[in-house]
Amino acid sequence: FDKAVTLTAETFDVGADGITIVCNANVTCTVAFSGEGCMIKKGSKNLSVVAVPTLVGGFRIEDGVLDNGNKNAVTNPLGAVPIEITGTGKFQYNNYYNSLGNAITIHDIQQPQAIVLNGPGNLLSKITADCDFTVSVAWEAPGLKGPISAPGKTVTIDCESGNSRQITISGEVDASLMKTKSGVCTFSGTTVGDTNVLTVAGGTLTIAASKVWSGNEVRVSGTGSVLALSSRDNLTRESLVYVSDGGMLNLAANVKVMGLTVNGLPKESGRYTVQNLPEVIAGSGIL
Repeated sequence: FDKAVTLTAETFDVGADGITIVCNANVTCTVAFSGEGCMIKKGSKNLSVVAVPTLVGGFRIEDGVLDNGNKNAVTNPLGAVPIEITGTGKFQYNNYYNSLGNAITIHDIQQPQAIVLNGPGNLLSKITADCDFTVSVAWEAPGLKGPISAPGKTVTIDCESGNSRQITISGEVDASLMKTKSGVCTFSGTTVGDTNVLTVAGGTLTIAASKVWSGNEVRVSGTGSVLALSSRDNLTRESLVYVSDGGMLNLAANVKVMGLTVNGLPKESGRYTVQNLPEVIAGSGIL
């Protein structure tokens, strides 16, 4: 399609072979696609899928953006079909206090931003990836409630402040996690293993009370970057914490870790508070 168009019909059965839609202009689908095959999205412009599909093969987004149109008050607006993101593809979930249950697979992406969350709804199903990828928060306060499996890879949470933007991660995470931009992220899920790195490189990341980041390497870097710890067990006793370039630890509890390095210089074993290390520590707790 080289001009903007709306595809409309009662149903469209693509059979076992599936269908490829090339969007050189924005395309809106109000037709409910069905069949054993999948829909492949190509082209740099948007494809908005408004009708609930029943494609067994789901969606494969290779270029540009696929979204669910303005159907933002409906739970599971894309049915239960799987979503695959690859190449320069991107999935945008437009939502308003509702949930999406589609399993998402990300692989071999050529640009970091794979998922955009536009509204205060939740992704419930598993996200599986074999590469680094970014989840961007466009508006309000969405949540990642399903498990994230990307062993050895990094999931970046790109969340600006303003427009009430914040995000909560409450599923099981098997990946390194990086928070960027000036907004707020709350981690209230669980983690797998001790090799995944937690990095705050912008804004505030809060680990909720009674939750533990099990990775042994924690980094907070840059002015305005804050790791907020709610309880003594938010980090493991084996954690090595690196703070640099104006990053801060906001402690609401006493937290014991293996080591602290500030701007590349290891600190001696001891008790650090806002009184004796104000350039690094805030809050009432002790590190």
